[in-house]
Amino acid sequence: LVADAAAAGATTVDGAWMLLFQGVEAFERWTGRDAPVEAMNRALRDHL
Repeated sequence: LVADAAAAGATTVDGAWMLLFQGVEAFERWTGRDAPVEAMNRALRDHL
């Protein structure tokens, strides 16, 4: 579906962004600190 949308010229975003920012929100709520977004993104992408 995402490939079809991209082929039709739509802007697409994969589910990894949603997963990442859910983790960012959880990290910040649980720790009270700013999340290391870049490190979290690298770790996520390395494990997909």
